[in-house]
Amino acid sequence: MERPSRTLQEKRIRNIAHYFDVKKFPFSTIAITRVASVNGEHKEITGNLTIKGITHPVTFPVKMEMKDGIVKASGKLVIDRTKWDVRYKSGKFFDDLKLKTSMTI
Repeated sequence: MERPSRTLQEKRIRNIAHYFDVKKFPFSTIAITRVASVNGEHKEITGNLTIKGITHPVTFPVKMEMKDGIVKASGKLVIDRTKWDVRYKSGKFFDDLKLKTSMTI
């Protein structure tokens, strides 16, 4: 019996686990240090992003909403992944890695 081929999603998950060295660094974190109002629901988040034990400051826009005492924020953070040593066989194979974030506080 032939082994079924891996789906594209399975291959991507395996590669992501390799790039981020998830066995050694199972978690990435962002410690928010500042929330600045831009206008209305639009804010600018500043924090320290830690990936693979390497920390760099980041700033990104979010839209924040409050409903029934719950704050929800959604935004997109674009990083140069090589600053966190996330690379595969070469320097940069993407100019930027885009991370979409959503959080409930």
